[in-house]
Amino acid sequence: MHSALETLHGWRNSLHTARADALEFGVATSGFQSEGGLNGLDEPATNWRAWERAGRLERSGAGAGLWGRFADAAERARAMGLTRFRMGVEWARLCPSGPSLDGAAVEAYAARVALLRARGLEPMVTLHHFTHPAWLGADFWLTGDAPAVFADYARDATRALNRALARRGERPLTRLLTLNEPNMLALASWVAGVFPHGARAVAHGSPLGFWHALRALDAMLCAHTLAWRALHALYAREAWGAPDVGTNLNFIDLYTFGKGLFDLVRAPSLGVAPKALGAFLRDGRARFHGTFFEGERGSRRARIAASLDGALAGAVRPAVFDRTLTALYDRGSSSRAPIDHLAIDVYDPYTAQQLHRADGLLSLLADGVSLRGLAGLDLAAVRLAEPWEWRAEPVALVRALRTLTWPAPALPIDIDENGMAVRRDAGDGVIPREDGLTRPAFLRGYLSALLHARVAEDIPVRAYCHWTLVDNYELGRWAPRFGIYALEDPPSRDEAGAWATYDAAGHDAAGAYTRVVSAVRDHTGPARSTALERALLSTDSQ
Repeated sequence: MHSALETLHGWRNSLHTARADALEFGVATSGFQSEGGLNGLDEPATNWRAWERAGRLERSGAGAGLWGRFADAAERARAMGLTRFRMGVEWARLCPSGPSLDGAAVEAYAARVALLRARGLEPMVTLHHFTHPAWLGADFWLTGDAPAVFADYARDATRALNRALARRGERPLTRLLTLNEPNMLALASWVAGVFPHGARAVAHGSPLGFWHALRALDAMLCAHTLAWRALHALYAREAWGAPDVGTNLNFIDLYTFGKGLFDLVRAPSLGVAPKALGAFLRDGRARFHGTFFEGERGSRRARIAASLDGALAGAVRPAVFDRTLTALYDRGSSSRAPIDHLAIDVYDPYTAQQLHRADGLLSLLADGVSLRGLAGLDLAAVRLAEPWEWRAEPVALVRALRTLTWPAPALPIDIDENGMAVRRDAGDGVIPREDGLTRPAFLRGYLSALLHARVAEDIPVRAYCHWTLVDNYELGRWAPRFGIYALEDPPSRDEAGAWATYDAAGHDAAGAYTRVVSAVRDHTGPARSTALERALLSTDSQ
C-alpha cells in the first residue's frame, strides 16, 4: 500500500494545471452529534434517548456545544479560508412534541444561517442526520407513512426557515440534503444493531433484521423522492429559484447498498423502463466493480466485495424497493431525476477491512458462497472495525469518484464527509493510530487525490467538506476523535468541554487545511503551482 506521501509525489504533475476556481472547501457537522442540548430533562428528545437512558450508549449530554458556540465555529471555519459549512437542523429540536414547528427553534436556526453567510460561508443544510423525534417511535422508518411524514416535515421546515431568513433580509437556502447516509442508517440499525432500533437486528440473532433494513432503506429512498418533489414545488410556488437537493451515501464497495441506490433513483430519468431495471442495475454493478477495483481485480478484498455483492443482488431485487419505484415511476411526476447532485461520504469503503475476526466468513465470501450458505455460520466473534482502525487510502477517493461518472450525463459531485479518527477516552491521552498517520498528512493526501480527480480526470467534483470541525458524539460514544479541533474533557456531560486550537493528537490540522485551501485558491500559474505542491507535501512540523 502506498503512503500518502508517495501518492502525492505520484500525482504532483497533475497539480500544475489545477483548475481550482470553482472548488469549494468546508467542514461538516450535524445537529444531534455536534449541538448538544438534546435528550436531557426538559430537552427535545430524539429516538436515541431511550438507549442513552438504558446505558446502551454513552450520554450525548452537552455534545460539542455547537448550539451555544456557533459564532466561534463560524469564525474558525472562516479563518481557515473555507466557503462551505455543512450544518444540520435537528428534527427533534424543530418539532419537539409533534409535527408542529417550534417557532423559537426556527428563528434560532435562521440566525445561524445568517451568521455563517456574514462570514462568507454558505450553509449546506441537512434535514435528517441519523435521528428523528422520539415521539415518532423506535422504528419510524419501518412504518407505512414514514415517507409522507418526512416529506411534509422537509417542506414545512424549509418553508419556515426561508421565511425567517427573509425577515432578516436573507435569501432562501440554496443547497439541501434530505437524509444523511440512508444506506448506513439502515445497515447500522437493523443489520449491525449499533444504532437505536426496536425490531431485532441481524447481529442480535434475527435474520429478519436484513429485511427490516431493506424495508427502511426503501422508505428512506421514497421519502427522499417525495421530499425532493415537495421542495422543488415549494421553491417554484414561492419564486425562490431552484433549490439544489440531494442525499448523501456512505461510499462502500458494495454496489447493492451503495452507488447502486443512486442508479436506482436516476433510472427513470435515463429512460430505463421498469422491466429493464434489473438489467440496468446488473450492468451498473459490473461497471462499478470494474472501475472501483481496476488494477486489483484478483485481490482478496476485490473478490470478497464482488462475491458478497453478487449474493446480495440475488436477494435484493428492484421489486424490494416497491414504494420507491412507485414514486419514481409515478405518471404525474417530472421526467427529471429526483436528485440534483451526487453526494458521498468517504472513509474506509472496503468491506473486507471493516470486518475483524471474520477470516472464516471472508474466505467463504471470497470463494463465492451464497448468503444461504452462510446461514449456519457462527458470527458471534465478528466485530466491526473501530473508526481509528479505518485505513486511509487516498486512491480510494479517486476510485470512488470514477464510479460516479456512469451513467452519463454525470451530475455535480460533492464530498460531504471525509475524515480520520484517533482514539482518546475521557481522562486519557490519545492512543496513536497503528499506521502512524496524522490528520495534517491525511488532509494533504486526500486533498491531493481530490485535485487529481478533478484536474487530471476531469471528474465534476465541486465541494469537499471535512468531517468534522470539533470532536463530537460519534456512533454513540466519545472515544472516536474526528475533529480538526479537539474537544477537551468537560467537568460533566451536562456542559461542553473547551475547544482546543489543535486536534486531539496535538497536531495543527487547521493550519494544514488552511495552507492547502489557500494554495489551491491562489493557484494561477507555475510559480503558484509550486506553492500548492509545498502545501500538499509539507511536513507536520509546519
